[in-house]
Amino acid sequence: MKIGVITLLPNLKKNNILITGGLSKLGIEFINKNLKNNNFVIMHTSNDKLNKFKYLKEKENISFIKINFRHKNNNLIKILKKISKINVLILMSGYNPGRKKIYNFTKKNILDSFYINYLYHFLILKIIYKKMLKIKNCQIINISSNSALTGGKMIYPYASMKTAFSNVLKSLEKDQKYRSNKIRVINYYFKSIKNYKKAAKKIKLL
Repeated sequence: MKIGVITLLPNLKKNNILITGGLSKLGIEFINKNLKNNNFVIMHTSNDKLNKFKYLKEKENISFIKINFRHKNNNLIKILKKISKINVLILMSGYNPGRKKIYNFTKKNILDSFYINYLYHFLILKIIYKKMLKIKNCQIINISSNSALTGGKMIYPYASMKTAFSNVLKSLEKDQKYRSNKIRVINYYFKSIKNYKKAAKKIKLL
């Protein structure tokens, strides 16, 4: 287990996966399902949450990067530039300030949703995508709720930012038509999850 250090094992594993939201319920099930044959770099926001999954900290094929997605100066770009050989990017983090009348959302609610659901995922995407152009068999996966398609009821900041970022992936997917070394780009939309283990199985790796 490496904290704050990006170290990937040699080619004994199939994929080198960078994941945000890896300590969420869905993220944990996905990692458990795919841990045996892949390396993971997990970007997380809370040591308290990480301490709940002590077994992950004992794994040699997992690295952890703590990052505050709500903070403007979080060294994200500097950290990402140190990461190499990532061939799978999974963007799973999400922040929902709740259901309210549109006039009850605070500026902080809106900005937090913008930073977490859009801005920092966009920055991660653009840096890792550029690195992926030099690697074969790459994949980018965005995980969202169905509200990115439908708009959702009274979850204005969350739904709007998730929709915007989902469209970024759709545009990136279209760009692959003109590339010889195509990167697989996919959006997954989950309406409501009752069984996280089953939901994790729907997320397919190359």
